[in-house]
This record gives sequence, structure tokens and C-alpha cells, in this order.
Amino acid sequence: MEHNTTCRFTRFTLSKAPGFAVRSFGELTTLHAGLNILTGANGVGKTTIIKALWSLLYAPAKHPSLEAEGVLQLGDAEWFLSLSSRHLEQKRISDGLITALPGRNDAFADAYWFPLHELLTKEGVGEPFLEAIRKEMQGGIDLEQALRDAGGIETFSGKRHALARTLKEKQGLVNDQEKTILDNLDLQKNITNLQNELEKNKDQETEKVHLETLLEYLSTKETVEEISSQLKSYHPVLNVMTPHSLEEARTREHEYKAAESAMQQAKDELRETEENLASCNVEQTDIDNQNMPRLIEQRSEALNAAKRALEAAHKEALRAQEGRRTWEEAHRWLMDGPPDEQTLKNMVKRLHSLAYACEPLRCQLASSEYVVRALGEEEPFDEGLVEQLRSIKQQLTSLVFVAARKESLQPTTPMKLSLVSILSLIIASTGAILGYTLHTGFSLAAIPLLVLLFIVAGRKRPNPLFRDIEIQLQKRFEQVNTQLEKNGQPPMDSSDAESITNSLAVVTSKIANLEHKGAENERRRSAQKTYDDALSQWNVWLHQWEEAAADLNLTVEPALEGAQFFHFAEHLQEWVHRNAAEKEALALLKDAEKSFKEALEALQKLCNTTTSDVVELLSAAATLVSSINDARRYTEQHKKDAQRLERSVVRFENAEAARSSLYTSLGLAVGDMHTLERLDPQVAEYQEIVMNHQLAKTQLERFSPQIREEAEAGSAGVFSNLLAETKTKLEKSKEQERTLWEWEHTYQELCNDTALENAELDYIKAEHALEANRQDEVDKRMVYFLYEQIKEQSERTYQPQVVQKASKWLQRITQNRYLLTVGDAGFLAQDSVTMRPYALDQLSSGTRIQLLFSLRMAFLEMLEGAGAYHFPIFFDELMANSDDERSLAIAESIVEIAKQRQVFYCTAQRDEVRKLDQVAEGEYLLIDLEDEQRDYRVLQHPFEEAALNKESLPPFEEDYLSYAAACKVAKAELWEPIGALSSWYLCTSSKELEALLVRGFASAGQARGASEVYAKRFFLLSLAQKLARRGRPKLLVPQDLDDEGLILNKKANYYKALVRFLEEQPKSGNDVLEAIAGKVLKGFREPTLTAFDAWLHEKKYASEETPYTYSEILDRIRLEEETLTVISDEYMIVQRYLKSLSLTP
Repeated sequence: MEHNTTCRFTRFTLSKAPGFAVRSFGELTTLHAGLNILTGANGVGKTTIIKALWSLLYAPAKHPSLEAEGVLQLGDAEWFLSLSSRHLEQKRISDGLITALPGRNDAFADAYWFPLHELLTKEGVGEPFLEAIRKEMQGGIDLEQALRDAGGIETFSGKRHALARTLKEKQGLVNDQEKTILDNLDLQKNITNLQNELEKNKDQETEKVHLETLLEYLSTKETVEEISSQLKSYHPVLNVMTPHSLEEARTREHEYKAAESAMQQAKDELRETEENLASCNVEQTDIDNQNMPRLIEQRSEALNAAKRALEAAHKEALRAQEGRRTWEEAHRWLMDGPPDEQTLKNMVKRLHSLAYACEPLRCQLASSEYVVRALGEEEPFDEGLVEQLRSIKQQLTSLVFVAARKESLQPTTPMKLSLVSILSLIIASTGAILGYTLHTGFSLAAIPLLVLLFIVAGRKRPNPLFRDIEIQLQKRFEQVNTQLEKNGQPPMDSSDAESITNSLAVVTSKIANLEHKGAENERRRSAQKTYDDALSQWNVWLHQWEEAAADLNLTVEPALEGAQFFHFAEHLQEWVHRNAAEKEALALLKDAEKSFKEALEALQKLCNTTTSDVVELLSAAATLVSSINDARRYTEQHKKDAQRLERSVVRFENAEAARSSLYTSLGLAVGDMHTLERLDPQVAEYQEIVMNHQLAKTQLERFSPQIREEAEAGSAGVFSNLLAETKTKLEKSKEQERTLWEWEHTYQELCNDTALENAELDYIKAEHALEANRQDEVDKRMVYFLYEQIKEQSERTYQPQVVQKASKWLQRITQNRYLLTVGDAGFLAQDSVTMRPYALDQLSSGTRIQLLFSLRMAFLEMLEGAGAYHFPIFFDELMANSDDERSLAIAESIVEIAKQRQVFYCTAQRDEVRKLDQVAEGEYLLIDLEDEQRDYRVLQHPFEEAALNKESLPPFEEDYLSYAAACKVAKAELWEPIGALSSWYLCTSSKELEALLVRGFASAGQARGASEVYAKRFFLLSLAQKLARRGRPKLLVPQDLDDEGLILNKKANYYKALVRFLEEQPKSGNDVLEAIAGKVLKGFREPTLTAFDAWLHEKKYASEETPYTYSEILDRIRLEEETLTVISDEYMIVQRYLKSLSLTP
């Protein structure tokens, strides 16, 4: 049966789920209000469906890729639930209100979800449940948090405490300092002995330097002699050559030949330009006159314009004459001859004026008359009454504030506390003094006085401010009531704020009605004035019409005021216009003939010709302009060619001089490149030898004459032996100096050191700190001792309701074998036989599941209570790890739960379905998902017998391009996979392609496995496509924005603008980013834009790389594939593919 607050699903549709194709599940239109069993093989989607149902109720943070919708019956109201792209929407169908479901608690959403795999893990314990239960067992107080806040500790610190170790270290430092002093008592005597010994050996360093200098001189001298002998073996020209001499000679030779060629080319171009200039046959004066071509063009254009104007004027004159004659033939019956033109014009103008003024005046008169009748007569209105009521309104507004002020005050006020305190202090002090000095009875007498004082102080006195405001309010209330009655308004009942506010509303309404009546009267007066003005204007028009009709002998009957009147006036005006048009056209014709003659004569004079034929004259003018322009161009070119020849001659002379100067400086004949090429490899080696020779000579010259003389007298072997002996003595002296420095440093420190005193002071401080810590730990240990006593007493006193209920559920499922308790380590199952408690990790998986099932059900009962909403519960394979008896007990519990709320149970085990069927006695709905999916697929795609047709090949064409058309080969697209291309792109002839088609290899992806040749070609096309894609992003369409990896707010204005931008035509991601940067698309915040930018680059819709051109792609492929040649079929196939892509930068 249903509870009035039970929530149950009535319809459900799953559109999208991870691991399943879109729309893989049909719509569940019939769901049981109690137990719903979903069965089917593993992987059919049972868990996915109940996960989607659970996600429609609570925040779907765990399942962002689900898309589903359903209808929920919540009490008497229906709700539409939808989940898409991480967005959960819950809408009440009756009024369209979008809000969270009543009673929804996302914090404990997991309490309604019973998956087997989670109950078998540590997380299945449910930390929120455990914390809530522990707090309830402690009387609603979190004792652990209180213990942490107070800093209680369970045990005292041992010898490994930091302060204890610090004290021990300080004691060691004191001992070390004392030992150091004892070890260095004879240090000063040792220092003196070592100083005397070092004084004897102080000349050894000077001797060492002298010997090293002698050996260095002998070595340098030997090096100079060897290099001098080596230099004599090289060619003498190398002495003046440099590493750049050969390159410089080649440059000079190249510049010489280039200058010679440029000079000859400049001479040829100058001669050709002179011949072209002579062929133009144009006077120099015409060439020098810069305005001549433009003047000829202007005169030609003027002649053409004059000719066209003459022809148009002639046609217009003929048309005007013909029009006048036609009108006179058709209307000769009006009069014998044309009247005076000015009289006719005036009469037509007057008739027109009267005719067009009639209808507006008549309509104005009728409309104003209608408005006057509609508004009616003026109503009586008293302006003085309005002013009186406005004054009363102001008084009532002020009176409301006075009444509110009165109601906020108290009628009486107590005596001031400060005065009572002072009097009490005086009485008590006086009694104490008298009792001390005179008699103790005076002290006791002060007590009744104090009591009397407090009795008097407790009495309240009238509030003067309240009384003043009450009198003022009553006086003004009576005045206002008098004015209300005087002006015919109902008086106020009482002086409270509510009554005054009601009267103010009545007066305000009356003022608004009177002001509205005054405005209506003003409109009536305005409408009457408008009507009177319209009537006056109409009478004036009637008088003018009667005068005009009398002058034309027309009747004033209404029939002539309509179509006949307008017809007669229009025809008279037409005659006037046609006469004027004929005169104007004849005048224009005469002016056009004069202009044409002047333009013709001007162009004849300018072109120096007498021809009168317009076509010939214009042709001669165009030829002259072209010749002048050519002559000018050749003249400018002649100047440039002459300057170029002059520069070429100078360049040739400079190049020739530089060439001769180089060879002369090297001592070679001009043009002797052979010698330079032969000696160039030796230049670097020779210069290095010369530099070493010069360096050695410089080093030799630095030695003094005494060194040279002494070195020449001795030998290197003697000097080396003496140097070795000296170095040995110096090493010993350096070791003694280091020892001396250490002894002196130690002695100085011992003389000035206070380390022993500091170490003793640190030891005392450490000892005090350790004692303070001991006192602090004693206090904290007492706190922990108090915590343990309170906790033990609380847990004995309080037994949470949820633990009691959970224990009953567990006893019921386990046939009274286990009870549930809570300890420090969490939930415990106590064996009722052995009375031994077991932690969760000590239980079997079946007992563990039963315990956690009991706990969650008890927690749900505590969470929802008696009056809360009962949401559906979802079970997944809950009985899989239990034996038959306990499985049956769990089944009975599930059926019992289903009587109070909707339940969804998933299982792939038929025996679990049988147990639930045995207990439920038919009160459930069995949903076989495999049958549902088969029915859904049949409904979506009804079976149709497929007709079998024998495959046929396209008609063979010897021409390869024609064969492509016959095979319906599509143009290659840059972002289309190579495997999707036709096999035509891998072949070079029709026979080769036909062989693949016969085998059924129509696509490149199929053909690549046919042979290594096709595999190689496929690889080359893939490489070419990869290089071509660089810097050329994919086009973005609105459907691409549905990608799961892209997180955009689809309800935001910027998203709608982006969709409209892409709907105009597909654009790349680069175009979108440019539109955002250029403020064409607005509203993207920095985090959103950064994520969107990253998504565009990741999905290849945008790129910041520079694209390769057609040639660059081919170059890179040739570099990567060393075996690819430009004459191979593979190279041709790559070229054909790239050209079919129509690459743009």
C-alpha cells in the first residue's frame, strides 16, 4: 500500500550511459509501486539503470555521463526529472516549478543505494552513519572533539620525549667543553717550537720559483728553434695569404664576370629602348606636355557626351511635339482654340487647391463632431473641495506618525537603576559605620530600610512623554474629524494608527476621483474648441468654392464635386504641361547642337586633323594618346638604361681594379687561381705555426739577462733535480703551517671562549623546560582520565535508537545469531552463542553484508522519521554472498520494505528471483532486461527480408580519371581518415584498381593489407595527411559542442551566441577565438575561455602552428623517406593526393 508521502517512479527512460550505445534501452512505462525486480545476464545494464534512477533523485556527481529522464509520483504531485550533461533538473508538472524534491538529502544519498561491491569494501561502513551514532551514544555531545579541544593525552611521555633528549644533549655539551680544556693545557709550548722551525725554512719558496724560471727559459728556447726550422719548409706566398684569400679571389672573379655581363646587358637594353622610342613618331613637345594625354581624353569624352546629349535632345523634342499634337487631336472638342496660357494656369491652380483642401476639412469636421458627442456634457466639479481634501490628507499622514509614536511608548517607567544603587550604597554604608562605632543593632536596622527601598523602586511611575503625545494626538484627532465631517467625509472611529491609515486611504481615493473628473472636463472643453475651429474652416471653403464655380459657370451640385471635377482639372493641366514641355525640348535641342559642334572642332584642332567623322576622329585621338604614353615610357626607360649603363661601367672598372689588386698583393699573376687553390688547405696550419713562433719569441724576450746567462751555463737535468728537492721541503713546511694555524686558532678560542658557561646555562634551561612539560602532561592525563569515565558512563546510559533498530534487523536476518553494537573501532557483531564481538573485517562477507544492510535500514528509519518522505531504495545483488536461510530472511525484509516504499532489486541469479517471488506472493514487477532490449530493438527496427543481389563492378574504363568517375570516387578531405578513401588513391592504373575491386577492397583501409606495396603507399598518404593537417584546423559545427569533455553552460547567453555564430556557416576554432578576442562573441569569463581554448586545441579545431605549403610537405616527406624518389609511382600518388586536397595556407 502507498503512504501519502511515498515517492515512486511511474515512467523512466535511459538515453545515454557509459559502455552502451545511445538509445540502447526502451522506455519503462509500467513500474510497480512496491517491488521491481530487474534481471538479466551480467553486462545487460541492470546496475546502469538503477544507478540512473538513483541519480535522478540526488546530485549526480558520481555519474556525470548519464542522460536519463523519468516521472516521479510524490504524494499527490507528479514531478518530471531529467539528467543531462551533469545537470539535474527536477520540475513539478502541475505548475512548472523547478526546484529540489521535498525531503531530498544529498548528504545521505548513499543510504538509499545498496550495491554489493561497495558493501564488501571498507567504505561500506559508512563514516557519516558511524559518527552520527557515536554522537548519539554520548548524549548528543562529541566527546572526542571535546577531548581534542582540551588536549587530553592517554599516556605520559617517556625518555624519548624531545625535551628529555634535549636535556641529555646539553649535558653532553658541558662534558665535551670540560674535556677540551684538559686536552689543550700544553698547546702554547707546542706553538712556539713549531714557529721556530718554520723560520729556518722560509727561503725555500724563493728557490723554487728561481729554478722553475730557469727550466721555463730552456724549454721556450728549444720551442723557438723547432718552429723556425718548420717554417722554412712552406711556400713563401703563404706568408701573405689568409684563410679567406681563396674565397676572396673567387668573389673577385665572380664580381668581375658579373660586372662584365651586366655592362653588356645594359648596352643591349639601351639600344633596344632607343629603337622603340623612334618607332613612336611623336613630337617632343607632345611628350614634354604632361597634360596632353589627359586633355585628349577629356576632349574625346566631351565629344562623346555632346553626341549622346544631341541624340537624346533630338528624341525628346520629337516626343514632346508628338505628345502635344496627340493631346490636341483628342481634346479639340473642349474649345475652338487654346486660351491665354497664364489665365489657364491660374484657373487650374485654383481648382487644384480647392479640390485637395475639401476632403481633409470635411474629415476634420466629422471627426471633431464625433469626439464631442462621445465625450458628452461637462460634469460639475468643485476645485475648492479638492484643495480641502489635500490639506486633510497631509494632516492624516502626520497623524499616522504621531499614533505610531504613541503605540511604541510604555505608559509607565521604572525608577532609574543608578539612583537605586546610590541610595542602597548610602544606607548600607551608614548602617555598617553605625554598627561598628555605636551598636550592632544599627547594622541590622539597615536591612528593613534596604527592603523598603527596593519595594519603592520596583513601583512604576507614569511616563510623561507618553502622556504628552496622547494629549497631542487626541487634540489633532478631533480637529481632523471635524474637517472630515465638514467636507462630507466619514469621520474616524478611533485614534489608533490602523483607523487613521484607513481614513487616509479613503481620502486619497476621493482626491483621485475628483482629479480624474477635472481631467475629463478639460478634455471636453478642448474637443469643443476643435469642433468650432473645424466648422469655421469648412464654411470658408464653401464660400471659395461657390466663387470658383461661378467664374467657371459650373453648378454647385454635389455630382460635380467628385470624379467629373477632378477629370476636367487634370486635362486642363495636362495641356499646359505638354505645351511647356515642347518649348523646353526645342530649346535643349538647339543648345545640344551648339555644344556638339564646339566639342568636334576642339578635338579636331588638338589632333591636327580635318575629319568630321566622329568614329574616325575618336580613333585617331585614342591612337595619339597611346603613342604619347608609349613615347613617355620609352623616354623614362632610356634615362634609366643610360644610368644603368653608366653604373655598370663604373662597377666593371672597380671589379677589374679590385681583382688585379688582390693578385698583386699576393704576388701572383692575375687569374692564377690554381696556385691559390693548391695553397689554401695549408693556410690555417701555417698561420697557427707562425702564431706559435711569435708567442714563443715573445715569451723568450721576457726573461732577464741574468736568467739567460745562468740557464745557458747549466742543464735542464740538474735544474730539475734541484727543483724536486725544494718541492719536498716546501710540502713539509706547508703541512707545519696548517698545523700551526689550527693550534693558534684553538688556543685563541680557548682563551676567549664562553662555551662552557653557555653549555651550563642551556642545560639549566632544558631542565626547567622538562619540568614544566611534566606538569602540563599531568594536567592533560587527568583530562583524558575524566574523558574515559564520562564516555563509559554515557555509553552505558544511552543506547541509540538506530543501534536498537539495526540490531533487531540483524537478529531477524540471522535468526537471532548476531546482535549489533558500536565500539571505538566501529560497528561490531556480537555472537549470541559465544557472546564474542567481531569487527567487520573479522566477519564473513555474507554476515558483513547482512550487518551493513541492517544498519542502513535502521539509519533510513531514523533519518526519515514518521512524517518524512519515503524515497525509493536500490539493491544490487544483495543476497549473492548469503546462505539460503539468510537469503530468504533478506528477501522477506526486502518485501516488507516494499510495502512501505518503492524498491528496485537487481540480480542475475534466478534463485534470488524465486526467493523474492516466494515471499512477495505476486506483489511485484519482474523486468527481464534482455527481453526488454529485444522488444525495443524490434520496435525500433522491424525485421525486413533483405534482398540478395549479386555484386557488380563499375564499367571498366581504360582512362584512370574516367574510371574514377565510374567508380564514384569522392574528393579527398583533409580530416577524413585515409582508410575511408577509395582504393583509387592507392593505385596508378585502371587494371590495378580493378584487381582490388574484384577482391572487394574498395577502400584504402581494406587495400593496405593486400600487399606491402599498398601498405607503403598507405603509410605515405598518412604521413602527407599529418603534415597537411598542421596549421589547418577542423571546421566546428554546433553538434560538436555536445562533446562530454567540453564543459560550457548551455543556458548562458555566450553559449547561445556561439551556436548562432556556427550556424551561419561552419568555422574553425581559430575563427571562434578571433571572434571572442574581437568582442564579436562576448560573455566568456577567463576560466571558461581557458578551458574552451584548451578543448579546441586538443580536438584539433584550433591550431597556432604555421601550415606547410604543398612544396614544403613534399620536401619533408622526401627527407623522412630516403628511398622515395621523384620518378616513383609512390611520389606521384602522394602528389595526386595533396593536389586533391586543394591546400590553402
